Amino acid sequence: MYHNAEGGFPLLLPAGWTVSPAGQTPLGSTYELGPAPLFEGRPGNGRLVVADSAQISVEKAVELLCDSGCTRMPELMEAVLGGSEAKLAVVERPEQPALEWHFVKHGGTLAYFSIHHSDTLEPLDGVIQTFSFDPAPAGMAEQRASLETAECEALVPKSN
Repeated sequence: MYHNAEGGFPLLLPAGWTVSPAGQTPLGSTYELGPAPLFEGRPGNGRLVVADSAQISVEKAVELLCDSGCTRMPELMEAVLGGSEAKLAVVERPEQPALEWHFVKHGGTLAYFSIHHSDTLEPLDGVIQTFSFDPAPAGMAEQRASLETAECEALVPKSN
């Protein structure tokens, strides 16, 4: 299990995944995550950003994500993650697959992330749903085993 000390939240990542040290950007503290070895800037890497919610609103975070050229400004949709109200936006850039971004505010922290399969760029809902500002719930180890099995099965082509 990964725990982000800056944001105060855990994420249950698939086996073999790693998280980069924080990089400081106008978006906030930015982390890359994905299968090890992690190659910085790789398009298949997930992204996690932790920002001061007094400095960056969800709307401003979306604008900053689109500074590099979105095909259109994404619509913010209501969502719930880890018992917290959240927002979801689908960010589309020219000649790139659309990526889901989740935004969650808690106290003075805004956490936002895009977590997806490193090859297909499909959202990893099993990982995303483990996000919570609450301490890691009991049974997280059992959830990890279940998540790893589900994520591995999703990578294996089905035979007829």
